[in-house]
Amino acid sequence: MKEVTIVIVEGRFPERVKMLSDYLRDNFPHCPIRIKSDLGTDKKMYDRFCAVGLGDLFNTSHCLVCQLDGYPINPSAWKDEWLEYDYMGAPWPVGWLELHKYPYQSRVGNGGFSLRSKRLCDALAKEEFEQMPDDVFVSGKMRPKMEEAGLRYCEPSEAILFSKEHNVPEYDSSVIPFGFHSSIINPQWKSF
Repeated sequence: MKEVTIVIVEGRFPERVKMLSDYLRDNFPHCPIRIKSDLGTDKKMYDRFCAVGLGDLFNTSHCLVCQLDGYPINPSAWKDEWLEYDYMGAPWPVGWLELHKYPYQSRVGNGGFSLRSKRLCDALAKEEFEQMPDDVFVSGKMRPKMEEAGLRYCEPSEAILFSKEHNVPEYDSSVIPFGFHSSIINPQWKSF
Protein backbone atom coordinates (compact mmCIF):
# COMPACT_ATOMS: atom_id res chain seq x y z
CA MET A 1 0.00 0.00 0.00
CA LYS A 2 2.05 2.86 -1.25
CA GLU A 3 1.23 6.39 -0.18
CA VAL A 4 -1.12 5.32 2.63
CA THR A 5 -0.89 6.32 6.29
CA ILE A 6 -2.83 4.13 8.72
CA VAL A 7 -4.82 6.21 11.20
CA ILE A 8 -6.34 4.96 14.44
CA VAL A 9 -8.56 7.40 16.34
CA GLU A 10 -9.16 5.80 19.73
CA GLY A 11 -8.40 6.97 23.26
CA ARG A 12 -10.30 4.55 25.47
CA PHE A 13 -8.33 1.29 25.28
CA PRO A 14 -4.56 1.88 24.96
CA GLU A 15 -3.64 -1.82 25.34
CA ARG A 16 -6.01 -2.84 22.54
CA VAL A 17 -4.82 0.05 20.35
CA LYS A 18 -1.26 -1.22 20.80
CA MET A 19 -2.31 -4.73 19.75
CA LEU A 20 -4.06 -3.33 16.67
CA SER A 21 -1.13 -1.10 15.74
CA ASP A 22 1.30 -4.04 16.16
CA TYR A 23 -0.92 -6.17 13.89
CA LEU A 24 -1.05 -3.39 11.29
CA ARG A 25 2.71 -2.76 11.51
CA ASP A 26 3.38 -6.48 10.96
CA ASN A 27 1.08 -6.62 7.92
CA PHE A 28 1.91 -3.20 6.42
CA PRO A 29 5.52 -2.48 7.44
CA HIS A 30 5.95 0.33 4.90
CA CYS A 31 2.91 2.32 6.03
CA PRO A 32 3.26 5.01 8.68
CA ILE A 33 0.82 4.63 11.57
CA ARG A 34 -0.68 7.63 13.38
CA ILE A 35 -2.70 7.28 16.56
CA LYS A 36 -5.03 10.04 17.80
CA SER A 37 -5.75 9.22 21.43
CA ASP A 38 -6.65 12.54 23.07
CA LEU A 39 -10.35 12.79 22.23
CA GLY A 40 -11.51 10.77 25.22
CA THR A 41 -14.89 9.08 25.03
CA ASP A 42 -16.85 11.97 23.52
CA LYS A 43 -18.46 10.63 20.32
CA LYS A 44 -19.23 14.17 19.15
CA MET A 45 -15.55 15.13 19.31
CA TYR A 46 -14.65 11.92 17.48
CA ASP A 47 -17.16 12.64 14.70
CA ARG A 48 -16.01 16.24 14.32
CA PHE A 49 -12.35 15.24 14.19
CA CYS A 50 -12.85 12.41 11.68
CA ALA A 51 -15.08 14.59 9.49
CA VAL A 52 -13.02 17.80 9.34
CA GLY A 53 -9.74 17.30 11.22
CA LEU A 54 -8.32 14.03 9.94
CA GLY A 55 -6.10 15.66 7.32
CA ASP A 56 -3.88 17.08 10.08
CA LEU A 57 -2.64 13.56 10.90
CA PHE A 58 -1.09 12.59 7.57
CA ASN A 59 0.83 13.86 4.55
CA THR A 60 0.58 10.84 2.24
CA SER A 61 -1.93 10.75 -0.62
CA HIS A 62 -4.41 8.71 1.46
CA CYS A 63 -5.14 7.50 4.96
CA LEU A 64 -6.68 4.22 6.00
CA VAL A 65 -8.95 4.79 9.00
CA CYS A 66 -8.95 1.76 11.30
CA GLN A 67 -10.81 1.04 14.52
CA LEU A 68 -10.65 -1.73 17.07
CA ASP A 69 -13.57 -3.35 15.25
CA GLY A 70 -12.63 -2.30 11.73
CA TYR A 71 -9.34 -3.15 10.08
CA PRO A 72 -7.78 -5.18 7.23
CA ILE A 73 -8.31 -8.93 7.43
CA ASN A 74 -7.13 -9.89 3.94
CA PRO A 75 -4.06 -7.79 3.08
CA SER A 76 -3.57 -9.61 -0.25
CA ALA A 77 -6.90 -8.19 -1.47
CA TRP A 78 -5.47 -4.63 -1.57
CA LYS A 79 -5.70 -2.93 -4.99
CA ASP A 80 -3.55 0.08 -5.87
CA GLU A 81 -6.44 1.22 -8.12
CA TRP A 82 -8.33 2.17 -4.96
CA LEU A 83 -6.00 5.14 -4.65
CA GLU A 84 -7.86 6.66 -7.61
CA TYR A 85 -10.81 7.23 -5.25
CA ASP A 86 -11.07 9.92 -2.63
CA TYR A 87 -13.43 7.90 -0.40
CA MET A 88 -14.10 4.20 0.10
CA GLY A 89 -15.97 2.50 2.89
CA ALA A 90 -18.19 -0.54 3.21
CA PRO A 91 -21.51 -0.15 1.39
CA TRP A 92 -24.61 0.49 3.39
CA PRO A 93 -27.90 -1.28 2.67
CA VAL A 94 -30.32 0.46 0.31
CA GLY A 95 -32.26 3.06 2.30
CA TRP A 96 -29.93 2.88 5.34
CA LEU A 97 -29.46 6.66 5.62
CA GLU A 98 -33.19 7.32 5.22
CA LEU A 99 -33.99 4.66 7.80
CA HIS A 100 -31.80 6.55 10.27
CA LYS A 101 -33.54 9.84 9.41
CA TYR A 102 -30.77 11.32 7.23
CA PRO A 103 -32.07 12.84 3.98
CA TYR A 104 -29.05 11.85 1.85
CA GLN A 105 -28.67 9.43 -1.04
CA SER A 106 -25.47 7.41 -0.67
CA ARG A 107 -24.57 3.80 -0.18
CA VAL A 108 -20.77 4.18 0.24
CA GLY A 109 -20.49 4.37 3.15
CA ASN A 110 -19.00 3.36 6.36
CA GLY A 111 -16.21 5.45 7.91
CA GLY A 112 -15.08 3.12 10.70
CA PHE A 113 -12.83 1.33 8.24
CA SER A 114 -12.36 3.64 5.29
CA LEU A 115 -9.85 4.96 2.77
CA ARG A 116 -9.79 8.76 2.47
CA SER A 117 -7.61 10.94 0.29
CA LYS A 118 -5.65 13.90 1.58
CA ARG A 119 -7.47 15.96 -1.07
CA LEU A 120 -10.83 15.01 0.44
CA CYS A 121 -9.71 15.58 4.04
CA ASP A 122 -8.28 19.00 3.15
CA ALA A 123 -11.47 19.98 1.30
CA LEU A 124 -13.65 18.86 4.22
CA ALA A 125 -11.51 20.84 6.68
CA LYS A 126 -12.83 24.01 5.01
CA GLU A 127 -16.46 23.03 5.58
CA GLU A 128 -18.64 23.82 8.57
CA PHE A 129 -19.32 20.59 10.43
CA GLU A 130 -22.92 19.78 11.27
CA GLN A 131 -23.15 17.33 14.18
CA MET A 132 -23.87 13.83 12.90
CA PRO A 133 -21.84 10.63 12.52
CA ASP A 134 -18.67 11.47 10.60
CA ASP A 135 -19.35 8.96 7.83
CA VAL A 136 -22.85 10.37 7.28
CA PHE A 137 -21.33 13.85 7.02
CA VAL A 138 -18.53 12.79 4.64
CA SER A 139 -20.37 10.35 2.42
CA GLY A 140 -23.94 11.57 2.77
CA LYS A 141 -24.22 15.30 3.35
CA MET A 142 -20.96 16.42 1.69
CA ARG A 143 -20.76 13.90 -1.16
CA PRO A 144 -22.62 15.97 -3.79
CA LYS A 145 -20.48 19.05 -3.08
CA MET A 146 -17.24 17.06 -3.07
CA GLU A 147 -18.13 15.27 -6.32
CA GLU A 148 -19.00 18.62 -7.89
CA ALA A 149 -15.45 19.71 -6.96
CA GLY A 150 -14.04 16.66 -8.78
CA LEU A 151 -13.54 14.24 -5.89
CA ARG A 152 -14.41 10.57 -6.44
CA TYR A 153 -16.42 8.20 -4.26
CA CYS A 154 -16.44 4.54 -5.27
CA GLU A 155 -19.56 2.56 -6.11
CA PRO A 156 -20.96 -0.27 -3.93
CA SER A 157 -19.73 -2.94 -6.38
CA GLU A 158 -16.11 -1.87 -5.72
CA ALA A 159 -16.64 -0.91 -2.07
CA ILE A 160 -17.73 -4.45 -1.17
CA LEU A 161 -14.30 -5.72 -2.27
CA PHE A 162 -12.71 -3.13 0.02
CA SER A 163 -14.81 -3.71 3.15
CA LYS A 164 -17.89 -5.42 4.56
CA GLU A 165 -20.09 -4.04 7.28
CA HIS A 166 -23.66 -5.13 6.43
CA ASN A 167 -25.02 -7.96 4.34
CA VAL A 168 -25.85 -6.12 1.14
CA PRO A 169 -26.92 -7.49 -2.27
CA GLU A 170 -23.40 -7.00 -3.68
CA TYR A 171 -21.80 -9.21 -1.01
CA ASP A 172 -20.37 -12.53 -2.24
CA SER A 173 -19.56 -14.79 0.71
CA SER A 174 -16.90 -16.60 -1.34
CA VAL A 175 -14.84 -13.39 -1.56
CA ILE A 176 -13.05 -12.18 1.57
CA PRO A 177 -12.81 -8.38 1.41
CA PHE A 178 -9.70 -6.40 2.24
CA GLY A 179 -11.23 -5.37 5.58
CA PHE A 180 -14.39 -5.11 7.65
CA HIS A 181 -16.18 -2.99 10.20
CA SER A 182 -18.29 -4.25 13.12
CA SER A 183 -17.62 -7.60 14.69
CA ILE A 184 -21.17 -7.49 16.06
CA ILE A 185 -22.56 -7.77 12.53
CA ASN A 186 -19.60 -9.90 11.34
CA PRO A 187 -18.81 -12.27 14.24
CA GLN A 188 -16.41 -14.29 12.08
CA TRP A 189 -13.94 -11.38 12.43
CA LYS A 190 -12.95 -10.32 15.93
CA SER A 191 -12.39 -6.91 17.47
CA PHE A 192 -9.11 -6.01 19.13
